[in-house]
Amino acid sequence: MNYQRKIAVYCCVICTAFFLSAPAWAVYLSFTPSDSTIQPGNSVSVDIFVSGLETDNLAAFDFDVNFNPEILTFDSYVLGNGLGSIDIGDAENFGLGSLSSGVINIAVFSNFRTIDAQPETFRLATLTFTGIHDGSSSLLFSDAVFGNEENISMSGDVNASSLIRVETQANNIVEIYRSVEPGRTESVAQSAGVNPLVISGDIAQFSNGLPANIGVGDVLVYGEQNHAAFIHKRISPAVFTVRTNTGAAPVPISADNSWSIYRAYTSLRDAENGNENTGIPQQLRNFDTWTGGKDLIADNQRWIIACYAGNPDTSNIYINGWTTGPENYIRIFTPHTPDQVGISQRHDGKWSETSYRLVTTAADDYQSSICIREDYVRIEGLQIHTKANNFSTYGITTNSLSSESSNHIYVSDCILKGDGTPRGGGIRGYDFMGNLTVRNTIVYDMGDVCISASGQHTFEAYNNTVYNCWRGFHVSNPAFIVKNNISAESADYDYANWFGSTSSDNVSSDGSAAMWGLLNGITYIVPEEHFIDVEARDFHLKNTSSLRGRNAGAFPE
Repeated sequence: MNYQRKIAVYCCVICTAFFLSAPAWAVYLSFTPSDSTIQPGNSVSVDIFVSGLETDNLAAFDFDVNFNPEILTFDSYVLGNGLGSIDIGDAENFGLGSLSSGVINIAVFSNFRTIDAQPETFRLATLTFTGIHDGSSSLLFSDAVFGNEENISMSGDVNASSLIRVETQANNIVEIYRSVEPGRTESVAQSAGVNPLVISGDIAQFSNGLPANIGVGDVLVYGEQNHAAFIHKRISPAVFTVRTNTGAAPVPISADNSWSIYRAYTSLRDAENGNENTGIPQQLRNFDTWTGGKDLIADNQRWIIACYAGNPDTSNIYINGWTTGPENYIRIFTPHTPDQVGISQRHDGKWSETSYRLVTTAADDYQSSICIREDYVRIEGLQIHTKANNFSTYGITTNSLSSESSNHIYVSDCILKGDGTPRGGGIRGYDFMGNLTVRNTIVYDMGDVCISASGQHTFEAYNNTVYNCWRGFHVSNPAFIVKNNISAESADYDYANWFGSTSSDNVSSDGSAAMWGLLNGITYIVPEEHFIDVEARDFHLKNTSSLRGRNAGAFPE
């Protein structure tokens, strides 16, 4: 299909029909997974989901997906059937596919006059890419148009992004998975003699599906409690990839009805210290024999800790004593995709008591909820409630990193909240030698600064929302970059006081998004006009918000 036909389709099908009426209910586009890592030459598939269809049906869509062609090549896309089957003519594929270097166009128009039983959330398409060079590429939406079956345009939230990292693993790094559920020592599931297990190679096959909250990092005890394996991937409710504690192939077994599944640890602090779940049979419990940290470079490992919902996790964590590297990093995250777990353990952008949450109360100064003292750590999707209790403390701090210029701490997709006391803050980079990136994170109700850094080699903040702190963002280095952030209702300034020359497209409720060298800022917003529910601390943007779809500061390639 050529570009002229694309213009014709766009004008005749979309513009003429859908823009005759006022916009209908908003739809939301999202990527799954939101974060993935592959090696050069390997492929990755990313699903595009639409949601927000509680009161309306989607009958047409047309949007572009942007990526970095220096990092990825686009292979193909497969459309879903939510607007009708294209194969039998219920819907028409008007997408152009690879429109230009780094741009993919996807467009479908339904031939149904009435769409029956369309779900509120469904898959629009699956994109497949291949990594070609080391680096990272965001997937971003642009030029999106939507319409319903009554020929009325629909507004769209297209702020979601997906980050694909392409990383050479020259030494075939072994990924090690461990799970955490606060306070849970008992098994999560067991055979009870009615669900036989077969393990062949690294595949564990159960006769019946397991509970949806079982996922990566969980410990499978089997063979009359003689063997243990750890879940590395969820293929289906009944099929999982499993490995031993060192990442090797597990002992095979047939028709085993003695199995049970446990969380590996009962707190994040215990996972960092190597203190295993005491509910696991004693003869299998000492699967992590190290103390005081682990040398991931010497063991050629990457340590991945999955945090599951349950009771609040109440112990501070000091990540210290490990030896990490650019590829041998520690990743602490909440599983949320179908290949990780059957039901998401992550918040949906608003604080949730039914998702994993770390809740700590300071008893002295500098007792951060998470203190990072290693060079290569990633924190993804956690909820952290830091009760400062009038002590000087933060939700996440970096401190005592090495002088290695490539070190890097990533914080993404998290929610941090405080108790409003004067000395509690959100995220703080103390190091003069560190590199810190914070993206897609919400911080609020802090008596000190929401996000701050001093001395770092680099500091980057993209697509964050901070609210009701003494100061929103505070940095003091002309190399520090802030883009596409929202900061509101700070007691002092929303932004201060020295930013990099490419910092831009930020938003404030005072005038500071246009001060301190910040470019193209939006100032003096009224938060209640943009956020869903400020009092309930729901910082999703309203359908009517003029801040939707800015994407100017999306995570850089």
